[in-house]
Amino acid sequence: MEKLSDRLHGLADEFTKMAEESQVDDADIYRCPLCRDCGWIIEGSSARPCVCRQQEQQDQRRLPLPHLQRMLFENFDLQLYPANIKTANGNSYRQLAREALSAAMAFANSLAKGINRPGLIFEGTVGSGKTFLAAAIANDLLAKGVDVEFIVVPEFLDQLRQQIHSNGDSESALIRRIQEAPVLIFDDMGAHNFSPWVQNILFTIINYRLNHQLPIIITTNLNMDELCEAIGERIASRLMEIGTNVRLFVDKDIRLKLFRDGRDQW
Repeated sequence: MEKLSDRLHGLADEFTKMAEESQVDDADIYRCPLCRDCGWIIEGSSARPCVCRQQEQQDQRRLPLPHLQRMLFENFDLQLYPANIKTANGNSYRQLAREALSAAMAFANSLAKGINRPGLIFEGTVGSGKTFLAAAIANDLLAKGVDVEFIVVPEFLDQLRQQIHSNGDSESALIRRIQEAPVLIFDDMGAHNFSPWVQNILFTIINYRLNHQLPIIITTNLNMDELCEAIGERIASRLMEIGTNVRLFVDKDIRLKLFRDGRDQW
């Protein structure tokens, strides 16, 4: 009677022969034929990270949307802000944009050097460049190895509602991840209804971050008086601790201006 061990060896030999005769190569089986999807290149008794692993790590250090990845400090075009239009204080729109750019760069430089800053609030109408500067901060920090969570507030709230409805878990992993992120960007705070539920969620996150000295950047199309009225006294009181507000002024929505000039990006 054939022994089980002999039978297994026979099967192994058959599989080896079939593999050798097969026309399928590693590129047809693995996403990365160099490491066969293990992420490491084995060389004798040593191992080194595969290029696919390095690329994956680079991809993780990018903002999720391509148009956000293009928003860099060097691409911020001050010429889009009129130099001949001034605020009631006598500052031109371009000068205020230049000051906003300097504030954003200084904020990013401080965090990259490990100097903690409570936060930064960008105010301005739709298409004034708030998101651009927030994304530029994120891209600069990510390139320097600092993790950033870039959250579009209305989308986050919709996602959270769906998650809570599905799981019945109000203390979701999503909230905890945002609370504990090394740097948080809350983009577009103001483009939604500040219901008591929304106010409570935002307070939970902002309060946690300020208590634990974790920086937060906020962009809003509301001025501070409007924002404080909308978000409620508890959150307004905490936001006052951030201390640095930057306001951008434009004569026209920059996105529309670029579109009319035949430009699809900054």
